[in-house]
Amino acid sequence: MRQTLHLFRKDLREFWIETLLSVSVTLAAGWTDRFLWIPDPYDTMPFAWRVAHDPLKLLAYTFVILMPLTWAFLIERIVHAESLIGDRQFWIT
Repeated sequence: MRQTLHLFRKDLREFWIETLLSVSVTLAAGWTDRFLWIPDPYDTMPFAWRVAHDPLKLLAYTFVILMPLTWAFLIERIVHAESLIGDRQFWIT
């Protein structure tokens, strides 16, 4: 457990900007998600028109799309920052 916390603190110190970005996008997606669940019983317009003309729904869908992208970016940065075992190893990307 101590080694896990040590690695977590090390990665948090090194990637604090990426972590802050990921947490911010996740919180923003959670905050704007409520705009996607407000029903309007008199709304008969197509889905694409509703999203394009409602800036809060557009913002909510943007954060929903950005959230897994920021997670993948953070994971990729952390994995590629770790050095491999040995002196002749390299990442094949």
